[in-house]
Amino acid sequence: MLKNKLNALLFSSGRKMSLVELSKLSRAREDEVMAALEGLKREYDDKGSSTMLVNEGNFWKLTVREQFLSL
Repeated sequence: MLKNKLNALLFSSGRKMSLVELSKLSRAREDEVMAALEGLKREYDDKGSSTMLVNEGNFWKLTVREQFLSL
Protein backbone atom coordinates (compact mmCIF):
# COMPACT_ATOMS: atom_id res chain seq x y z
CA MET A 1 0.00 0.00 0.00
CA LEU A 2 1.41 3.37 -1.04
CA LYS A 3 0.47 5.20 2.19
CA ASN A 4 2.44 2.65 4.22
CA LYS A 5 5.50 3.03 1.98
CA LEU A 6 5.37 6.82 2.28
CA ASN A 7 4.88 6.66 6.03
CA ALA A 8 7.91 4.37 6.35
CA LEU A 9 10.05 6.61 4.11
CA LEU A 10 9.17 9.76 6.04
CA PHE A 11 9.57 8.12 9.45
CA SER A 12 12.90 6.49 8.70
CA SER A 13 14.40 9.55 6.99
CA GLY A 14 13.78 11.88 9.93
CA ARG A 15 13.78 14.85 7.55
CA LYS A 16 11.53 16.59 5.09
CA MET A 17 11.36 14.96 1.69
CA SER A 18 10.25 16.34 -1.65
CA LEU A 19 7.33 15.01 -3.64
CA VAL A 20 9.76 14.09 -6.43
CA GLU A 21 12.00 12.14 -4.05
CA LEU A 22 9.06 10.32 -2.46
CA SER A 23 7.73 9.49 -5.92
CA LYS A 24 11.05 8.03 -7.04
CA LEU A 25 11.63 6.02 -3.87
CA SER A 26 8.09 4.63 -3.77
CA ARG A 27 8.06 4.03 -7.54
CA ALA A 28 4.70 5.78 -7.87
CA ARG A 29 3.50 8.72 -9.95
CA GLU A 30 3.61 12.13 -8.28
CA ASP A 31 -0.18 12.54 -8.43
CA GLU A 32 -0.62 9.17 -6.67
CA VAL A 33 1.93 10.15 -4.05
CA MET A 34 0.22 13.50 -3.46
CA ALA A 35 -3.18 11.84 -3.00
CA ALA A 36 -1.70 9.25 -0.62
CA LEU A 37 0.09 11.93 1.41
CA GLU A 38 -3.09 13.97 1.74
CA GLY A 39 -4.93 10.85 2.90
CA LEU A 40 -2.18 10.02 5.38
CA LYS A 41 -2.26 13.58 6.73
CA ARG A 42 -6.02 13.30 7.27
CA GLU A 43 -5.54 9.99 9.12
CA TYR A 44 -2.99 11.51 11.49
CA ASP A 45 -5.25 14.53 12.08
CA ASP A 46 -8.42 12.48 12.56
CA LYS A 47 -6.95 10.17 15.19
CA GLY A 48 -5.35 13.01 17.14
CA SER A 49 -1.94 11.38 17.03
CA SER A 50 1.04 12.90 18.85
CA THR A 51 2.74 13.00 15.46
CA MET A 52 1.55 14.82 12.38
CA LEU A 53 2.33 15.00 8.71
CA VAL A 54 3.24 18.49 7.54
CA ASN A 55 3.34 19.87 4.02
CA GLU A 56 5.86 22.69 3.47
CA GLY A 57 5.60 23.66 -0.19
CA ASN A 58 6.78 20.65 -2.19
CA PHE A 59 8.22 18.99 0.91
CA TRP A 60 6.61 16.68 3.46
CA LYS A 61 7.76 15.60 6.90
CA LEU A 62 6.60 13.73 9.97
CA THR A 63 6.93 15.72 13.16
CA VAL A 64 5.67 15.89 16.75
CA ARG A 65 2.65 18.06 17.54
CA GLU A 66 3.49 21.23 19.45
CA GLN A 67 1.84 20.15 22.70
CA PHE A 68 4.23 17.18 22.91
CA LEU A 69 7.48 18.97 22.03
CA SER A 70 8.43 19.49 25.68
CA LEU A 71 8.55 15.73 26.23
